[in-house]
Amino acid sequence: MSRVHSELTCVINVRNGEKFIGRTLESVSKQTMVPKVLVIDNFSTDATAQIVSQFANATLVRPPQAMKLGEARNFSLTQVNSEFVTWLDADDLWMPTFVEESLKIFRDTPNAAFLSTCAVKIDEEDKVIMSLKTQSWLPLKNFADRLTPSDSAFELIRKSIMPGPWCSFVFRTEKVKEVGGFDSTLSYAEDLDLIVRLSVKNQGYHLHKILSKYRIHANQETNRLRFERFSELETVASKIKSDINADEMSFLKALISLREQMHISIHGKEFLNLMNIVIKNSVKNPKALYEVLGSKIKRTLTRNASDPRLLTTLE
Repeated sequence: MSRVHSELTCVINVRNGEKFIGRTLESVSKQTMVPKVLVIDNFSTDATAQIVSQFANATLVRPPQAMKLGEARNFSLTQVNSEFVTWLDADDLWMPTFVEESLKIFRDTPNAAFLSTCAVKIDEEDKVIMSLKTQSWLPLKNFADRLTPSDSAFELIRKSIMPGPWCSFVFRTEKVKEVGGFDSTLSYAEDLDLIVRLSVKNQGYHLHKILSKYRIHANQETNRLRFERFSELETVASKIKSDINADEMSFLKALISLREQMHISIHGKEFLNLMNIVIKNSVKNPKALYEVLGSKIKRTLTRNASDPRLLTTLE
């Protein structure tokens, strides 16, 4: 293993992650620049701790009590003293040059508070899922690398401030602390919430290169939390309500919901009900919103109805 580079800490929040955490830690250990690894074990009852002990660059820490994910991420932040920090989930992977290329971006872009990279989705056997419809985070043409700070939070999110998955993000630690870290009440949208708040007043950077791998499997946390996600996404949107007008707010809420549904799972009736609630409660001009999103919603629901597999887990 290469020497450990102390300027970046890789945090892995985990509970009962024995199935994949070994592969995740191996992908970190094979980096051309190996970071410090801090594993926050939220009281696992499986072999997670034993697996972590096999990796010399990984330190396992248990919080004082079981915590929601947002709270556990904040606990991990108190343990970080490096200039940069990243939160890698215990089932995702990095390409070998992820750390090296990320740190180079920060050196070359001193005003960047965070960055993300493109990614591919993989299955339980680490194989790339061969479906362009499934692959949401491939490099795009004509997409600016730099994400410029704006007075309008709506504009930032409308331009897609999450062009990569959570495992592809790296942050300046001081910037995360400046905005108060994570919302400890959230367990599903704590990552999006942090990025939204960071984006309002800071510059971000997106590297159009596939450097991370996001795993799709039946037991992942995002699937378990499907009943919480709608209320949490509304919580995220409500925090920036003062920055945007009512029409923008409703469009934003609809857009966030649509993006999350397209990326993770589709439940036709739930999705349609959510869209109707957003439109009914927030939009001054419902017809305009339908014109903007209508065709995409219709395609989504049609595909949902035609393929029963999508009723459980799409992506």
